[in-house]
Amino acid sequence: MKKGKPSLPLSSNVPPSFNSQKTLKPDKSAKLDLKRDGKGRIWSHVRQKWLVETPEEQVRQGFLCVLVSEYGFALGQIAEEENVVGRGAGQARADFVLWRTAQDKQDQKPPLIIVECKSDNVTIKPLDYNQGDNYARLTNAPFFVTHNTRETRFWRVRKDRMPGYLEEIENIPHADDSDDDIKKRYYAFNKAACAHLMAASLLLSLPLCRLHLARINLHEG
Repeated sequence: MKKGKPSLPLSSNVPPSFNSQKTLKPDKSAKLDLKRDGKGRIWSHVRQKWLVETPEEQVRQGFLCVLVSEYGFALGQIAEEENVVGRGAGQARADFVLWRTAQDKQDQKPPLIIVECKSDNVTIKPLDYNQGDNYARLTNAPFFVTHNTRETRFWRVRKDRMPGYLEEIENIPHADDSDDDIKKRYYAFNKAACAHLMAASLLLSLPLCRLHLARINLHEG
């Protein structure tokens, strides 16, 4: 960090799931590929079983390969089709739940990331963003993702705002990110999304976007 450059604050609204934790470096050589049986089924590496290859299942298993091969997460850090509301409540299953470490998963600590997938023949709607936000809030996860192969968007959860308040960010953490790296990703507001919102406003009266852009420019300067 350059001299005089302020450090990012850990705001009280940021969940504690990435505060003062140590992680093992993931195996950079780990790669995961889609596996099919030629009979209309696709293999779930997390659930360790064959599943009917529906359009959504194909997207889900494809993104799992990305999470492992590109982001460095181990299968032991991931749950698939995970119930996020507990027993005795209505069904609410997240496509993927990712923990900072495999031990955090075993200890049932709050996860780091929630992922919601949709098939490619479905247009991801604001309702789907709200569903991801809701699941992240239920589990106290600071990040969530909405994904199909046509669109992948990354979001941070603002605990100091009402449910449904969405803020898009540049990317989600990688498995080997440090605490500081994760904090930076949490605060890396999506400049393109902000610029689009500002252009759509006749009065350009978006102080929130301006505040985030000012903060980003300060840290990048």
